[in-house]
Amino acid sequence: MPRIQLAAPWRQTGSLIVALIVACGLLVACGTGGNDDDTPPTPDATETPERVATALSGAPRIGAATWTSAVDPRTNAPIGDGTPVIGDTVIYAVFPIETLPAGTQLVASWYFNNTSLDALSSSMRIDQDRVSGWLEFHIERTGADPWPNGRYVIVVTDGTNELQRSEVTVS
Repeated sequence: MPRIQLAAPWRQTGSLIVALIVACGLLVACGTGGNDDDTPPTPDATETPERVATALSGAPRIGAATWTSAVDPRTNAPIGDGTPVIGDTVIYAVFPIETLPAGTQLVASWYFNNTSLDALSSSMRIDQDRVSGWLEFHIERTGADPWPNGRYVIVVTDGTNELQRSEVTVS
């Protein structure tokens, strides 16, 4: 009766497994690049790390208004903090910036003695993140008539939330 040899296929598979293990070991050894420790290579002195700007997050914030009749045209900072009077041509409400993320839409609504001055409302869009500086909103009279005596109010919103409300009495 012929004898069945079962060991021959296992020998071929065993040789294949050993060859595969040796090949993996050689590939791992080639991947280290000859560096025996795990420290990263030191960058050249001429390399400059890339600076990636981070966007501000959270709600926009501005400080309390300063009322004035003049601002610095370069910075929008108030010049003096004198309360506007009847004879002034322009009334400014100037706000210090705390945080204004890029893309913020600001709306300034004006009121006189609790009556909305819709025609004098204004808006602005913030194009880049800001964490300092000044925002100014103003109303300007035309003609020779002075400002009427009364209470002027400005409400600044981000379109949804009220950021600041301030008032001044002109007399």
